[in-house]
Amino acid sequence: MIAAQRFARPLTDMAGAMGRLAEGDTALTIPGRGRSDEVGTMAEALEKFREQAKANAAFEAAAAIEGAARDRRQTMVESLTQEFGGSVASIMDRLRDSAGGMRDASISMASASEQTRDRVADTAEGAQQNSSNLAAVAAATEEMTASVPKSLVRSRKRRGQRSMRRNAPIRPMPRCVASLNRLIRLAMWRG
Repeated sequence: MIAAQRFARPLTDMAGAMGRLAEGDTALTIPGRGRSDEVGTMAEALEKFREQAKANAAFEAAAAIEGAARDRRQTMVESLTQEFGGSVASIMDRLRDSAGGMRDASISMASASEQTRDRVADTAEGAQQNSSNLAAVAAATEEMTASVPKSLVRSRKRRGQRSMRRNAPIRPMPRCVASLNRLIRLAMWRG
């Protein structure tokens, strides 16, 4: 009976420690450590379980902290990715709108250029026609100028001095024709 009492109490205490350790209490003190009998051997084995459970708890806590940090990083990366995607989409929309505006401006400029080219061609054609017309007017004016003095001479002979006074307004005609010739040459030179 003494032997039973000697082993019963320490074994009961050890069973209680095992239950607490199984529930996760790693701060407990293992009873029976330091004994040199079988109870001491069992207590040392239970201490190793306690130390291992304590290390496992620390590892799980570190893993939980790391997992939480990883989750925060993942959330932040997803948030930044969405924000970046939204920014890129906004920039792409603005670029598309700008490209459309540039395309419309290019079309307008091409149309204006074509209209200008057509107008220049029409103007050149008109200038060519005007130049031909002015040359014809110049030739006719020269013929007219050449014929006026001859008709004046004939008229003087026929009518005499008195008739010349009545035809006095014809006298400045050669000067007008000369001025007209200068104008025509100037217009042809510019054209």
